[in-house]
Amino acid sequence: MVIRPRIKNVLCDERGSQALEFTALLPLVVFIILFLVQGAIAAYTMVVASATARDGARYYSVGHSSSEVKSMVSNELAGIPLKDFKCGKNDEEVWVELTVAVPVFDIPVLQDFDVELQPIKVTMPNTET
Repeated sequence: MVIRPRIKNVLCDERGSQALEFTALLPLVVFIILFLVQGAIAAYTMVVASATARDGARYYSVGHSSSEVKSMVSNELAGIPLKDFKCGKNDEEVWVELTVAVPVFDIPVLQDFDVELQPIKVTMPNTET
C-alpha cells in the first residue's frame, strides 16, 4: 500500500507539538513553584518565630508582666498566627515558649492543610532586680 504524499505530510507534521507539550507540563511547573514558595514561607515563619521568642524572653527578663510579653510577641509576629504562648520564671532564669502556624496559600485544595511548627522555647537569665 502506497501512502499518498499529502497524507504522509499531514501525519509527519509536528507543528504545534511544543505548544501541546508545554500546556501539558504547565500545571506541574506551577505546582512546583507554589511548593517552593510555601517552603520559603515556612522557613521565614520559623526564623521570625525564633527571633520573637528571644525578644519576648529578653522583655520578660527585665521585669515586664506575662500579659505585656504576650502582647509584644503578638505584635512582633505581625500576621503569623500565634497558636500557643507560655512563659514562666524562677530566681535564675525566665523562659518563653510559643507555637505558631505557618500561613498557607488560600487554594481550595489546601483548605484543611494546617502546618504547625514545634514549640519554640527560649530561656534567658533573670535580670529583674
